Amino acid sequence: MTFDFWETIFMDTPELDRRRDQLRCQGLHENLAKLGVEVSIEDLADGFRESTAWLASIWKKGEQVSTLEQIRYIVNHATKNRAILLTDPEALMRIEESYWSPSLTAPATLNAEAPEVFQRLRERSLKIGLICNTGRGPGHALRELMQREGVLDYFDATIFSDEVGYGKPDPRIFLTAAERLGLEPSDILHVGDNIENDVRGAQRAGMKTLLFEYEVPSGFREQPSLLALTRAADSNTTIKPDGRIKSLSEIPNFIH
Repeated sequence: MTFDFWETIFMDTPELDRRRDQLRCQGLHENLAKLGVEVSIEDLADGFRESTAWLASIWKKGEQVSTLEQIRYIVNHATKNRAILLTDPEALMRIEESYWSPSLTAPATLNAEAPEVFQRLRERSLKIGLICNTGRGPGHALRELMQREGVLDYFDATIFSDEVGYGKPDPRIFLTAAERLGLEPSDILHVGDNIENDVRGAQRAGMKTLLFEYEVPSGFREQPSLLALTRAADSNTTIKPDGRIKSLSEIPNFIH
């Protein structure tokens, strides 16, 4: 089996999403100031908002944008495209850390049903994989979050889009997971909440699919969020999963 990360295993809220962006703006502001770059938090926040649609349009195609590329886009927008060269390795490391560390300081919450489900799958000797589009938080930070929450050891393979260079719905990320699990795609059931990224992508790779029918909190649709934009394709009713669940606890019912 393979699982999606966001809104399947780890659940986010608009409040946490906003808090992470606030922390990123503060961190960028402080570290840029140390380099003598004067830019207001308000302009950085505007850069974040502008970057949301830009990132969503790229990720929709399964392509990736590195943490540093995201930072450069935001800073360029915030400084009105003034030529700012960020080249010092130590400074770049601090700036990058200020961008990804909110994934751990204001983290998404583990789905309370997940550990028991993973344990039941383990008891049935099933291999478990993770397939994650990383967003603003890189794979190494999300893997650390999984370790902190005590679920990382359940997984035989963890595939993060920023580490392999492509993301859902590109079938390559699903095929990479199958290869690392040592399984044929047709023998894998993928569980996720996004009908385009998870269902369509997995089906194109030859996997069976379960759609986790998670209702996105209304606050995500009331603000410029990556979750709301990536969910825009969910109205595509021509994509049919092999099954639908409203709770992870239903998963064992689909395993024969």
